[in-house]
Amino acid sequence: VFLAIAGASVEVDTSLPNIYPEDHPLNRGVTVFSNFVDSSAAFDPLFDAPDMSVKVCREYNFTDTSSTCPMYWCEAARRPDVTGDAAPEFCRCIRSLVPDGSCGRRVYAFQRFVGKSSDAAQVLAASDRTAISEHIQQTTNGKVAYMSSFQATAPLLLQEWESGQSQLMAMSELSAEVSDAPPDMCSYYEVCYCGELECKTPDGWTQQQGPSLHFHATDASRRLQPRQLQQWTVPLQNRAWVQVIFGIDVTAEAQLLGQVDIDKAWAFTPDFDLRHHWTQRNIMSFCTDLPAALRVTSKQCWIENFRDFVVDRRQERFPIAIPSLFDEIIMQFASLGLINYISAGEYFWKRDGTAKASYMAFQIDVSSSAGSEAAFSALQEWDNYLDAWNFNAQTTARGAWHTSDLWVKAEAQSQLISSTIATLIIVLVLAFFGMLVFTRSGRLSFFVVTATFSVICGLAFFIICVMQWPIGPIEVIALIVFIGYAVTYSLHVAHCYGSSDALSEKAKQLPIPDMRRERTIFALSSIGGAAVGSAVTTIGCAVFLLFCTLTIFQKLGGVVLVVTIMSIFVALVSLPAALMMFGPLNPGKRCLPTEQEGRVAVQDMVARAGNLADTLSSKWGDLQKPTQASAPKVRLTSTSAGP
Repeated sequence: VFLAIAGASVEVDTSLPNIYPEDHPLNRGVTVFSNFVDSSAAFDPLFDAPDMSVKVCREYNFTDTSSTCPMYWCEAARRPDVTGDAAPEFCRCIRSLVPDGSCGRRVYAFQRFVGKSSDAAQVLAASDRTAISEHIQQTTNGKVAYMSSFQATAPLLLQEWESGQSQLMAMSELSAEVSDAPPDMCSYYEVCYCGELECKTPDGWTQQQGPSLHFHATDASRRLQPRQLQQWTVPLQNRAWVQVIFGIDVTAEAQLLGQVDIDKAWAFTPDFDLRHHWTQRNIMSFCTDLPAALRVTSKQCWIENFRDFVVDRRQERFPIAIPSLFDEIIMQFASLGLINYISAGEYFWKRDGTAKASYMAFQIDVSSSAGSEAAFSALQEWDNYLDAWNFNAQTTARGAWHTSDLWVKAEAQSQLISSTIATLIIVLVLAFFGMLVFTRSGRLSFFVVTATFSVICGLAFFIICVMQWPIGPIEVIALIVFIGYAVTYSLHVAHCYGSSDALSEKAKQLPIPDMRRERTIFALSSIGGAAVGSAVTTIGCAVFLLFCTLTIFQKLGGVVLVVTIMSIFVALVSLPAALMMFGPLNPGKRCLPTEQEGRVAVQDMVARAGNLADTLSSKWGDLQKPTQASAPKVRLTSTSAGP
């Protein structure tokens, strides 16, 4: 039961062991920094910090121009005439007279329109200029003599306080000269809002309906929201990287002892040739034809930068067909080129003035700490893509393979549990045969292995379920190394049980249950006190480890404490109970009983049969007693001659 619960709850951790307590600054710092994006991902390496302050102007202040004001701002409110998702049908304007402006016959109108840009894609149509001219004439009761073209200003940020909605609107301005205006008409400023938000009307300004420009403000506005090109699920700083290598063959294999010679662990692929134009085409297609299943969020493909270098800087044709020209340009690119602000030479293995091999890196939407299932799923997708690409690629480009820290971690997680189980099985088998050598009894060996296995199950339950530790290097070491504690006590008890001194000549004549009991008592009296003393000293030493600062000592102390308590309990309680019920009568002698052992066994069987017959006879006599008068009692006696 303990083993089943532990197996269902197991969690694998293949990272470096964390030897510090949870409240240590190193651990708390990791938690804090995980809430922030790495600066290299958040900022361009050539990023220049902007000014800490900037001048913000009001849209109704016509004395501020784009040269002196980088941005306009106002507190906005939703237009009452715009409901739901409907686009406004006209602009709403606010107006104020120009201080000391001209009046009568010739006046001037200075206007700003919010929500219409002067970009090439949004040039005002003739109908819009006509609508604005008619609006000015209706306002002034004059005739528009001249109207300037639209001039773009700095954008206007409209912020609605209640909802927190913000819109960054393009703003343009124009001026018009009006003739034949009535004497009471004077020059004025006018700001028209053509979107769904409008700035609050300042003091001294009046509202009126503006022209209809026949465009949707929603299409012309840009919401101040985070720009998302793709719906990725993993934060940028937590995404895994996959490296794809071209032109390298791995020649070394893992060895049991010693270190691998790095210089002899790899070699250049003989047929790989970057100078071949089809190789360049194949590598370019590798980067440009990435399937969506690979979930690539960003890439570092030197071949794309190399193409731009060849075409734009060297004015050559890509791919390069002349090998000598390729060597010249690739060496120049490796020295001068940059790939994501990293020297292009870092992506090549160069020998004798040419590039012999290269690699490219891809960031994927899979967490660098993902579990084995997600990691192997991504690994399978990359395997499929590389297999298909190598199959279809030119001979001079084949042999590409991929690697990732995520693959290594996933493989370690899958192998950690399986190798631990295999090691435990080997240890139990060795313990069985070792016990068999000492006791020459298969039954005693089986009891010792069963007792050891029960302790291992209890220890696994303690580590995984009680303490909720992920299975990492420390936990695996604890499970394997401390099996010795689980074996020792049970082995000594079983060995004493099978000792030739366990039964005296008189005890050998006892019934079978009494013989087992005598052997068990002898084993406990011989080794029980020593085992308890050993357990007490071990527990006493382990207790001090529980109060250490480093978690590795805390874990080892806890494991030693628990495995000692469970081992001594199994050795002095569970194992003796099993031996008294099923223990061998004469372990280590022979499979078939001797004549004396057979005689004792027969006598024991006869005694058991006699007891059973007496019991049945008594029950039967009770059932046959007469209900009226009792029958005369007859006493049977026996003599040496018979009954």
